[in-house]
Amino acid sequence: MCKLPNLRLLSLARNGITGTIPNSISKCTSLRHLDLSGNSLSGNVPKALTKLKNLRRLDISENHFTSVYGKPVRSRRFKDNFPRKESETGKVMTPIPRMPRGSRQDEGNQKMYKRWGIGTLVFLVITILLMLVVFFMNMRAVRRAKETETLKAVAQSHSKSPSIKVMDEVKPEERHSELVFFVEKEEWFQLEDLLEAAADLHTQGLWSSLYMVQLKNNAMFAVKRLKKLVVSFEEFGLTMGKVGNLKHQNILPLIGYNSTDEEKLLIYRYQRNGSLLTLFENYIEGKRNFPWKLRLSIAAGIARGLEFIYRKFDDHD
Repeated sequence: MCKLPNLRLLSLARNGITGTIPNSISKCTSLRHLDLSGNSLSGNVPKALTKLKNLRRLDISENHFTSVYGKPVRSRRFKDNFPRKESETGKVMTPIPRMPRGSRQDEGNQKMYKRWGIGTLVFLVITILLMLVVFFMNMRAVRRAKETETLKAVAQSHSKSPSIKVMDEVKPEERHSELVFFVEKEEWFQLEDLLEAAADLHTQGLWSSLYMVQLKNNAMFAVKRLKKLVVSFEEFGLTMGKVGNLKHQNILPLIGYNSTDEEKLLIYRYQRNGSLLTLFENYIEGKRNFPWKLRLSIAAGIARGLEFIYRKFDDHD
């Protein structure tokens, strides 16, 4: 161990060590604290210890030494008859019963720094989570505000255009409910096929629900059910016509829709790989990687799709 030039503190206490202290201990010239207490060391405590000029604390209690620097031992703890030595600074070098205070203080400082680091990390995590919650709540509030403005605009336009009517102002009447498709006729199916198909609820909210529907011919679709949507048949059909005619590689095409007084159904092809929310949840649970390269690619695709939607709707306006 004395080959370590910067060794300053050495504790071998209570390790069941037998034998004697070797004279080679004198080569540990940088040693400041030495604790050999609680072992089974015997024989003579070598004078080599006196050559350690930097040694400040020494504990060799609870051993079986027969002599210290050539003098007989009368106490195993070396409290009374252990030779004291004046250091160059005038401080008395005496044995101590346990580890040096300096090492305990260092250990305490390390624990304090560790607790401070963990506390800081927890604080940062909580702060980030709160920021994300506020961000998403703000986005939801903005989206609801836009929906409210849209509904108000539809209601105000009632007086200008007789073809647009708000549902609350339309007298109850029987309307024929049918499916409207935006795909080739070979992919069409009847409303009865949709109502009789096996459906699994994926997500449910206050205004909408999402189902995975499998027809008898094993064709799978994602059906979004809109509830409490106050808009006329004409306005809803006009909007769905615009959405259904959007053709872009970054936009999931609308297969068709169904509109009644009580609810509206939007039909898409079922995406077996899931949505962006599915990918994010799997990433959080450690089931799938979500590298930054993929994140940037998805963000760029969403941006291109949104740009196409806004440009098309502006052209129609």
